[in-house]
Amino acid sequence: MRAWLPVAFGTLIAALAAALYLPFLANELIFDDRFFFSGRHFARYATTPLGVELRLPGYFSLAFVEVVSGSIAAQRLVSLALHVGVALALYQLILELPYAPRHEGCAAGAGQHADDRISPFAGLRGLMRGKH
Repeated sequence: MRAWLPVAFGTLIAALAAALYLPFLANELIFDDRFFFSGRHFARYATTPLGVELRLPGYFSLAFVEVVSGSIAAQRLVSLALHVGVALALYQLILELPYAPRHEGCAAGAGQHADDRISPFAGLRGLMRGKH
């Protein structure tokens, strides 16, 4: 097993996300950003991280970073960190999925033992772990 392969994939995920975000750190606000930063409900978003309304955690993070830094570049760096974190968590989830290698002469189907069936992500997981 190549132990370095999961680390390489994780690093690749982070590098690709950074390559997509970093060139645009200083861009102007876009249409939905302008509405959010206009001041409408801003104080509530800055003080309410959780609630029954949709997107409150996301709005809270935007408002919190705006209050602390006041910089759109800081907003985008925090967004980059959150997106990379989510991508790496999803990657780790895929790695943790059950892995059942295909046995010769065995077709995955009903009536087989669970360990003999192939997970839909088994090939991807095996590749990421360096098993194939």
